[in-house]
Amino acid sequence: MRLEWPHILWLSVPVVLLLWWRLKRPAAAVEYSSLSLLDESIQSWRVRWHRLPDYLRGAAILALLLGLARPRLEVSQNSATTRGVAIELLVDISSSMDMHVKAKDENITRLAAVKRVLERFILGDEEELFGRPNDLLGLITFARYADTASPLTTGHDALAEIVKALTIEDRPNEDGTAYGDAVTLAAARLRKLDDLQNRNIPGADVKSRVIVLLTDGENNCGRHLPLEATALARQWDIRIYVISLAGPIPGLTSAEIDAEGPSPAQQILMRMAEETGGIYRKAQDLDSLHAVYKEIDSLEKSEIRVEQYQEWRELFPFCGAFGLTLLFAQVVGVSTVFRRIP
Repeated sequence: MRLEWPHILWLSVPVVLLLWWRLKRPAAAVEYSSLSLLDESIQSWRVRWHRLPDYLRGAAILALLLGLARPRLEVSQNSATTRGVAIELLVDISSSMDMHVKAKDENITRLAAVKRVLERFILGDEEELFGRPNDLLGLITFARYADTASPLTTGHDALAEIVKALTIEDRPNEDGTAYGDAVTLAAARLRKLDDLQNRNIPGADVKSRVIVLLTDGENNCGRHLPLEATALARQWDIRIYVISLAGPIPGLTSAEIDAEGPSPAQQILMRMAEETGGIYRKAQDLDSLHAVYKEIDSLEKSEIRVEQYQEWRELFPFCGAFGLTLLFAQVVGVSTVFRRIP
């Protein structure tokens, strides 16, 4: 509790002294030749409690003085305001994602490797990836067509389950690689956050918007070209992080592959990242894929602002009501049961 004007309590000193002097002052008495003439049986409760009105008056004045000192009850609270990152995760599920990559002592499919790393990226692994608890995450899959597997959400446990359930698109009429359509769809989803912000919908206030595109091939179908989608993303201030998951080329070493330079398909992916302020990275196995997502995780940090504020509960009404109640009881007492006749 805090007193805003504690100096007012100095007024209680004369009140206490006056009350002490009044209680110590001898009461008016009638002289008798012998006290034996008085029977103790006449000591009624009124006589024994005849000083009660004085106590009530003093306590009432002290309570009112305490109220004038403005006592306040402090309630401190910390409010954390979070501005996360809105991230659309784009995953290639075309038939080529069924090829195998190295994962320590085992060989797993490219899609299986992606699912392992994505789950850690979303939820964290308590070692190198710490999850994205403050972010809006969405999932878009694509082969010949781009589909929204999960809208932007903070329900990351459910999103991780959706990632676990991803499968290869093995139907011939559905196979292909349309990441131009996927990026266009993701950019449109992120663009809609502006409408949600204008309507003050909780969770729509984000620090930045990001597309993480993972593919192992070149855009060979779809309605939108990759660079058209890139132009939309750049216009709406959306960064594109590109991960090219391509396995080794038979008969060529990694050095020979690097010496040949990027292919036309890779050059397009590199332009998508460069023109939007993102990055382009290549991965060939589980470890390198994990390293790329770790890098992206470190680049996109959520913003948490902690605002400390205090609430004060005014106690004057309680002190005032208590003091007036005591004063009323004192007035009633001296007018009735404690009434004195001079």
